[in-house]
Amino acid sequence: MTQGRNRPLRLLLTVGVMGVAIVTALTGQMARQRWYQAAQTNPLTNDVARLAPFKNAYVGDAANDYNLSTQLPLGDVPHTIAIAPTQQSLEIRYQQSVGTLGIQTMESSLVYNATANFSLVGNLNSLTFVFRGASFHTTRVQLQSW
Repeated sequence: MTQGRNRPLRLLLTVGVMGVAIVTALTGQMARQRWYQAAQTNPLTNDVARLAPFKNAYVGDAANDYNLSTQLPLGDVPHTIAIAPTQQSLEIRYQQSVGTLGIQTMESSLVYNATANFSLVGNLNSLTFVFRGASFHTTRVQLQSW
């Protein structure tokens, strides 16, 4: 008879333990996702494999070109793009100044972003990064000589 009275208590305890385990697992997964997202803003930890869907033979697919720029370091900085398909060029216009980003972060990010863009967009020949008060221009030929 005692076992019959304890059955609801056991069930409640089991559900409680399972609930704690699920919450703990979800919290850990959310923390890993936050870390992974934060890592994508750093050229040293950006996951190159996730850029593969943006590989394109031609510059000029606005959605693809823009979405690629959002997956790269500085992608979390508000920006727009301007595409000149006949000149095979892309301009990324950031809405912040270099000073707010930090020169070291900006320099390493621009080298990484230029390399990624030239690697993934087949006919891209010219790339300009524009910030408030400064701009940086490079070409495929210049990048290949680095």
